[in-house]
Parts: sequence; structure tokens; C-alpha cells
Amino acid sequence: GYPVWWDILEKTKKSIKDKVNFKSFARSLRLHTKIAIGTTLILITFGTIIFFIMEYNNPGTMGNLSLGQKIMASMFQSVTTRTAGFFTVPQENLSSDSGFISVILMFIGGSPSGTAGGVKTVTIAMLFLAAYSIIRGKHDVEIHRRRISDFYIRKALAVILVSTSVLFVSTVLLSVIEGGNFLDIMFETTSALATVGLSRGLTPSLSVLGKLIIIVTMYLGRIGPMSMALAFNIKAVKGNGRHLPEENISVG
Repeated sequence: GYPVWWDILEKTKKSIKDKVNFKSFARSLRLHTKIAIGTTLILITFGTIIFFIMEYNNPGTMGNLSLGQKIMASMFQSVTTRTAGFFTVPQENLSSDSGFISVILMFIGGSPSGTAGGVKTVTIAMLFLAAYSIIRGKHDVEIHRRRISDFYIRKALAVILVSTSVLFVSTVLLSVIEGGNFLDIMFETTSALATVGLSRGLTPSLSVLGKLIIIVTMYLGRIGPMSMALAFNIKAVKGNGRHLPEENISVG
């Protein structure tokens, strides 16, 4: 995302001017930058390893490539599912396992305030950090000696819930109308929602109604998250102006 690049460029110029070491430079970065970069590196590494293992002997994708080419193809697949939508191996030839991992990576997408789609890396990180805090019995969500406001956790939950709902509805509708392999359909709708552009070859065979579902899903995927983020930020400033009594409930 652009805020991360701006933060890195600004801190780099300052570090060069003040002649500080890398450790001080890393500490000076904003928390958002640290979370976005850390989550991105984890996803790229995770995807590369998974694709390398699952497609190593697949003749339809990487089976006939050299070791170096397999590593490059695995890393490219891990990156492109969350950003550009280009491909170096046929997506329809991916194993079911790799196809499902691709769906997950497409759903996550890139980082906030960037050109990539998906629910964003920082959004997913917020959920994992919140779950980790609960498991450890902590009241606050903390990382890098900073506390994250509960508002951002609720915002992440809202974005995930709305995006999942859109994905669920579009996948079910397309499955009912078109039939066929469910993974191919989910791959298609997730790619549309995250505005990735990858396909397992289903697009050309879609009916007019099926294409309309994909078009609407693409539109919601591109406009929806930005609109939600803007609406949530505006409402956060206003506040609700009241505090109701608390009551305990059972969860899980």
C-alpha cells in the first residue's frame, strides 16, 4: 500500500540524514508498516512453500521444470494470487489443494490503500492478533509494544463478515446457475471479489446470467471495501455518545 512506501521513504531519508543504523530505522517505522510488511512476508513464504510441495511432481504445472524454475514459479504463484493476476502455470491444472490455497490468498489480497483487492493483509492480521490475545488471556491486543484499539478489531471483523457474505452468495448463485466443479466456481467468484483476474477456465463457458453475477461480484469487490472503510472512519469520529450496561454472554 502507498502509506507503507511513503513511511519507508520518509524514514529512509531521515535515517540517512541522521546516520542511524538499521535497528533504529526499523523501530522508527509506523506500526501499520510493520504489520503490513510482516504479514506480506509470511504470506509469500507460506504460499511459496505450499505451492512448491503440492505442485512439485504435477506435470500439468511445475513437474517438468528445473528446481530453480519450480521455486520461481511457486513464488510467483504465491504473489500473483494476491495482486496482479498474471500466471506462469495453467490455473486449471493446479491440484485441488493448490487451488484452495490460491482461493485463500486471493481472498486476503494485498495491503490497505493499495491497488490490490481482497480483505487486505492488515485486516487478517488484526483477527489473528485478537485471537492470540484471547488465547493468552490478555485484555488488550498488543504488538511491537503498542496497543491496538478495539475499534480496528471490530472494523476488521465487519470487513471480513461483509466480504465473506458476498463471496458466499455469489458462489452459491453461480453454482446453482452453472453447476460444474465447485472449486472452479469458488475460484472464479473469489478472483472476481478480490479483483485478481485469475481463472481456471470457467469464464468462457459462463451463461449471460453467470457473467452478470461475476460482474456484480467484481464491482462489489472493488468498490465495497473502500466504501466500508470510508463509512467506518466517518462513524468512528462521531461516536455513539452513550454507554449501556454490560452483560455477559456465552461464546463458543
